[in-house]
Amino acid sequence: MDMQDKVSTTDSGVETIRFSFLSQDGVTQINARMWVPVGCAGSEPEKVSESGEGVEPSKDSEPNGGVEPSKGCEPGEGVRPNEGVKPKAIVQIVHGMEEHINRYEGFARFLAGQGFVVGAADMLGHGQSIASPELLSCIPAENGKTILIEDVHELRSLISEATEERFSQQLPFFMFGHSMGSFIVRAYITYHTQGLAGAILCGSGQQPILLSKIGNTIAKRITKSKGETYKSDFLEGLGAGAYAKKIKNARTDYDWLCTDEAIVDAYIADPLCGVPFSAGAYVALTDITAEIATAANAAKVPRDLPILFIAGSLDPVGANGAGVQKAASLLKNAGVRQVDVVLYTDMRHEVLNETGKKDVYAGLASWMTALSHPRQESSN
Repeated sequence: MDMQDKVSTTDSGVETIRFSFLSQDGVTQINARMWVPVGCAGSEPEKVSESGEGVEPSKDSEPNGGVEPSKGCEPGEGVRPNEGVKPKAIVQIVHGMEEHINRYEGFARFLAGQGFVVGAADMLGHGQSIASPELLSCIPAENGKTILIEDVHELRSLISEATEERFSQQLPFFMFGHSMGSFIVRAYITYHTQGLAGAILCGSGQQPILLSKIGNTIAKRITKSKGETYKSDFLEGLGAGAYAKKIKNARTDYDWLCTDEAIVDAYIADPLCGVPFSAGAYVALTDITAEIATAANAAKVPRDLPILFIAGSLDPVGANGAGVQKAASLLKNAGVRQVDVVLYTDMRHEVLNETGKKDVYAGLASWMTALSHPRQESSN
């Protein structure tokens, strides 16, 4: 394993490392990024100018070839860690469907400012992780679920190795998944649990198993007749498009994402967001949602793994909280000892982008910090 096409820049006390790695599909280069707090011991920037300022990457190395996608949340007001202090932990972000990691820049920089090393990648078929432009929102029907899960694991391995080499220490590792990313993380923690300090599931829900299986059957039939890259209005209407109908008097089809109109408008204007999923991608997605909804799958989650669900009380993906509680109850009934649930009043799907996001950021940092200290002490 190695980080390819590595570029490092530093700004406002945070080093950003851009790199790529080969997807488990064997073809696609996955676009990835790390945010490292510069004030921490061992976190010297790798590339600086004579003036000491961070060197900006060339336009060709910018995501989308220099096109500025929507960034989502703005940088939080983090506190730069004290010089020489080791980072608290590592956080890996797994984003949602029909979006990309640039939308998590502010959240990642906030966490880095709080002393966390953060990593994220555009999942296969998203953002810059595409073999060609026409494959945006396309995921293979065959083994798509496995590819998504194993790409998450590959990034985790790369982040862990890079961080241990830099800081000469193994750090607690947290998984954060939003929306589809939360579904992927819920599957991931039944396959690759060793060494995780906790999992945060944002904007999740509990999709009925029958609905997932029906959607999966339809997606497979369309894949067989029209190909896995075919984009079906019918499938999109059953999937992401269905949430638009849950918002009364909606201004746009994407009001379900967030109450902040500026965030919604930026998402709509972003060429890398909102592109309908292919039939193959819906096969992969429904493979995951059907798997994680079962009691048998929940029983595979380690009982000592702390899990936090966060969602907006008005998020249709989580059935306005009811689906989130069902998903949490599934894990509690399976014997998982710590399953916390926080529902943010009057927020919709993207709680990281709502006007009250600072409270969300602070709550997440506090939850992970509380779990980081015991793990660090027990490993010494």
